[in-house]
Amino acid sequence: MEKSTKSSFSAVDFLFSDKLLGKIIGAFKSISTNAYIKGVKQNNWQSFQPTLWQRNFYEHVIRDENSYFKISEYIEYNPAKWCEDKYFEPN
Repeated sequence: MEKSTKSSFSAVDFLFSDKLLGKIIGAFKSISTNAYIKGVKQNNWQSFQPTLWQRNFYEHVIRDENSYFKISEYIEYNPAKWCEDKYFEPN
């Protein structure tokens, strides 16, 4: 009897894996950075130093309603805390 060489990792598993999410985020960062650089050069937008995006990102798959509400609250209210951040520099 011959052993199967097929992986148990399916296309559906890949679509919902962190690997795909990372590739999507990476592509978004790349496309948006290139568009912003074009705006800096052509429309005198303010340049960014040293980078537009932070190097890594926190990814989290929303698996239930409770998780959705916690993340929604963080997205909504966290920007108001920016002036408290150790990296905040007032203009």
